[in-house]
Amino acid sequence: MNRYSWGLLPRLGSKIEHHRKKEAHRDLDVLLRTTWEQSAADHSLWKLRCSQIASACVRAALRGGASSDVAMGEHMQFLRRLCALANRARIQALMHRYLDMLLARVRPAQSTNMERAVAQVHKELREIQGASRSLSAYAQILGVSPGHLSRCFLAIVGQTYRTERRHIRMQAACRMLRRSQLKISAIALQLGVADPSQFVADFRREFGVTPGQYRRQHYHARPDSWARELSR
Repeated sequence: MNRYSWGLLPRLGSKIEHHRKKEAHRDLDVLLRTTWEQSAADHSLWKLRCSQIASACVRAALRGGASSDVAMGEHMQFLRRLCALANRARIQALMHRYLDMLLARVRPAQSTNMERAVAQVHKELREIQGASRSLSAYAQILGVSPGHLSRCFLAIVGQTYRTERRHIRMQAACRMLRRSQLKISAIALQLGVADPSQFVADFRREFGVTPGQYRRQHYHARPDSWARELSR
């Protein structure tokens, strides 16, 4: 039996909100297959799960600019059709048709402002090497909820804000470890990680070795490296 992925439904919602049709249908397929297996071929239970999936999908379409009056009316029609079906293949086909209907109601142009906002957040992450504000702080600046910004970031960048920030930090840490003899704690602090032990754990998770081990393997001393560090 497949293990249910709790992050998959929010991800499907993000694909709908940003009108990523192919990826949305792929995520829906995985959800339908997993929930069917977990329902032990009980059609009534599975239809309940399908209705829950559909409700999350319609909320995502509303966030993407779909008209609430039209979307809710179509949702009621969908639920009536779902109740009348007992064949798994027909239910799956209905779910995919409903997804297409929702995607047709989404207005991608209305997401342009969020796409620009996410691009700016991502640019700032790269420019200051991950030593940046929290996602909640960015959300407050942009005037949106942290949850909405998190979903948009995942849909546009391809991974969560936290994962991307850690990746950028660790790439920057590699460069600093190769080119300087700064203490590990000093590097961590420059990259926005106040706890050196957390920095070491993040580095090991990313590369499979500690920062100290990485430095011993890759450090390349330059004639003027000590002079630059002493001048800071």
